[in-house]
Amino acid sequence: MSFFKKLFLTCLSILFAIFSIPALFLLPAENILFRASAYQKALIAQKFYEKVPAWATQLILEQSGLAGQIQGNPVFFGLNHENLEEIFRQLFPPEILEVQGDLIIQQVGSYLNFQSDELIILLDLRLFKERFNGPGGEMIVREILRTWPECSAEQLVAIAGSALTGNLANAPICRPPDEFMPLFENLASQMLGQFLSGFPDQVYILSSDQASQLMSSEVASRWQGIWTLYRTTRFFLRVTPLAVLFILILILLFNVRSLKDSLSWLGWPILASGVLVVVFAGGILFSGNLAGRYLAGQLFSGAPEQVLNALVGAFVFVFARFSIWSILAGVSAMLVGGILLILSRRVSWEGLGSSSD
Repeated sequence: MSFFKKLFLTCLSILFAIFSIPALFLLPAENILFRASAYQKALIAQKFYEKVPAWATQLILEQSGLAGQIQGNPVFFGLNHENLEEIFRQLFPPEILEVQGDLIIQQVGSYLNFQSDELIILLDLRLFKERFNGPGGEMIVREILRTWPECSAEQLVAIAGSALTGNLANAPICRPPDEFMPLFENLASQMLGQFLSGFPDQVYILSSDQASQLMSSEVASRWQGIWTLYRTTRFFLRVTPLAVLFILILILLFNVRSLKDSLSWLGWPILASGVLVVVFAGGILFSGNLAGRYLAGQLFSGAPEQVLNALVGAFVFVFARFSIWSILAGVSAMLVGGILLILSRRVSWEGLGSSSD
């Protein structure tokens, strides 16, 4: 084999190894890192939706303004931490929160996977309204009424007069006797239903156009740079298999007269790329907590600490799955490369004759 041919094949083998590394990461990345279902599973594994009512209660009680409004409102003044959390659990059960979370994740995923030109985060209120108009609303009314002080005789007369005139807004805030409680709960549920009927079925939380308008020019420019880098990286990942295939064909063409040389020139770069993928994926696996905390901190910087920790756990869960599948891909490449090298040493027959210059 001439010096120039050997040099050329060496360069091709190095390029083959370099492009094989992102190509081996491609399948785990597309099926885990950039797949909405992976983050849905991660949130469920972290029991994220089951913890939301407790977080909401804690957030409200820690916010002095909101807490003061609740304690100063005669309707809610009897609610303690336990009552308020139970109301939130009835208002936001895990199954409804999971549907909403899946919807938001899918909307973000469509944008990140270039299936949508604009990021639109939409909240569907229909399930919440149905919940309010059903057993959930009745339970909330019952929970609030149970914290009110008992009605006096004068207050009962005032409540009856307000009910007859259809103006319960001025009715005294007190708990009627148990025999009148079903009627009172029914009236309160009707008022709650009328109140909710004014809410739309869907609410736009945020769009990419609104976000760009709210950002300063410096922040918008930085995010535009990040988005450009992200698009470039995704494009590079998707074309690497084509580059690997092209280089593979070149190596085979330049060794068309020697099966042994072809196996050797392919075996070493495949083995090397597999080793490097295992090393890189192992690094991601062991540094997943740091990466997850950084990513969660950048994306949800204003979130409470408990919520942020749960999101970090979800990112770590996704990174761990990605790393494990990448390690498996790297080990597979190592096995293929090793087999090719073993065969290259055992092959004595050469496809079209002896290796020539």
